[in-house]
Amino acid sequence: MLRRSIKAIEASDYPRASFELIVVDNGSTDGTGDLKSEFPDVRWLVENVVGKSNALNTGCRAARGSILAFTDDDCIVDSMWLRNLVSAFFEEPSVIGVGGSCYLADPETINKKMQGLGIVDFGKKPNLSTSSLVEILLSSAKPLL
Repeated sequence: MLRRSIKAIEASDYPRASFELIVVDNGSTDGTGDLKSEFPDVRWLVENVVGKSNALNTGCRAARGSILAFTDDDCIVDSMWLRNLVSAFFEEPSVIGVGGSCYLADPETINKKMQGLGIVDFGKKPNLSTSSLVEILLSSAKPLL
């Protein structure tokens, strides 16, 4: 899954030189480290203290940019994802967080235990909020409008 996530981010319409991609390995046992040679432009970090918040904090501390964008290894981002997130910060200076729509790529693979979860669609406009969720970390210091 991680390979697909990284490929989707690298296929973004946002110039690759304008963002850094950080992957934080937080105790994976699926061969995550084997992908390093396939993606040499990714910054690979390890956080040995297990827990999503620990992994996120490690990535945040290492990030060089002024805007942080988060996703997980089981997510495939849209090609406009990063451009849309970054542009929201420059369209409205008071924005401190941006979120967007989330769609299931293959709803048939969802575990039966997950059927009770709801999906909220806020439409095509970014959902401006004060927080975000996250494990693949992108940081960008160069706005593109």
